[in-house]
Amino acid sequence: MSHSLGDFLKEERLKQGLSLRAFCKAVKQNPSNYSQIERGAVAPPNEEVLERYARGLGIQPDLSDPRWSTMTARAAAGRGDIPQDLLARPTVLALLPAFFEKVRLLHNDDVTTETLINLLSEKE
Repeated sequence: MSHSLGDFLKEERLKQGLSLRAFCKAVKQNPSNYSQIERGAVAPPNEEVLERYARGLGIQPDLSDPRWSTMTARAAAGRGDIPQDLLARPTVLALLPAFFEKVRLLHNDDVTTETLINLLSEKE
């Protein structure tokens, strides 16, 4: 299972039955440039552009729609960022260093969704 923004966008576009060109026309985006996003060849766009894509895919661009949360999380990860809404939460911000320290102790082959969930479940 891929966790890239491009894969998510393509999957949502195809669910809507939209060709790449039809979607790009609807969101006023150059098909060649957009294709690079779906393929992961360029960094994810900023939030303003993501909002345009979301609307074109029938996604409400706010956190009440879990698909928007997925889009913004994958875009942030693709840019190497931590989502701003999480950085604005003092408790989350305070726990990030401990999380980073624990993840660094894992070997690359050991980093799985299950491993990360277990790390988050551990008591200090």
